[in-house]
Amino acid sequence: GWAELARHGIPEANYQLEFDRIYKSGYRPVWVDGYDVDGDTFFNVIFRPADGVAWAARHGLTAGTYQTTFDTFTKQGFRLVHIESYVSGGSVRYAPIFVKSPGPAFTAYHGLSAAEHQKSFDDLTSKGWRPVNVSVVSVSGARTYAGLYEQKDVGSFFVKSFLTPAEYQTQFNDNVNAGRHLAYLNAYTHEGGPRISAIWHQKPAVSALVARHGLTSAQYQAEFDTRLGAGFRTRAVTGYEDGGGHRFAAYWTK
Repeated sequence: GWAELARHGIPEANYQLEFDRIYKSGYRPVWVDGYDVDGDTFFNVIFRPADGVAWAARHGLTAGTYQTTFDTFTKQGFRLVHIESYVSGGSVRYAPIFVKSPGPAFTAYHGLSAAEHQKSFDDLTSKGWRPVNVSVVSVSGARTYAGLYEQKDVGSFFVKSFLTPAEYQTQFNDNVNAGRHLAYLNAYTHEGGPRISAIWHQKPAVSALVARHGLTSAQYQAEFDTRLGAGFRTRAVTGYEDGGGHRFAAYWTK
């Protein structure tokens, strides 16, 4: 009966069991985030009540398997609505979510270098595509990008994918002052330090938004409980390693 269910810090070995338990209780996934701490992989996931929409979610996909999965579902009329990239066992893995419902035209890519991503970003946005996801992972100091774009009116927008937590806070404040709100948030580890990828959109307007980062597991859970009780919904929760421990960034809107 909850408006949403969210779990964080799930060890990779337990993720499928937890996933199955929740969806069998009448919920479907709307967000998944993978991250690693000290070489071990963990997941954060958000579920909402099942609404009759056909959906499919996968994780642990290699680049090739992800492309095959993408082709299979899109040919069946599904839309990609979320793509997460993460590191498992030292390799890049992908976790997509598809739904079979009407929506704007979309396009996506994965496995691009930082330079290739920037070129694709510039090309797509010049043609009216707007970023929805920009997921980044770093392996041996090299960043790999997965992106999802839609043709929709978001007003002005702003994207940064290589922010330190301090830089993210500055950009967050600047975008709020410019009339834009957070629309996507994802964290990863690059050369031993946390980095953040974030997207801000001007439209559609939100009545209230709260964002936090640098939270411990207990702090995040307390924030989640408070926001859920106040009528907010979790739009993103992302994990990362900082100081040898788990840290979380998230945002909620009404």
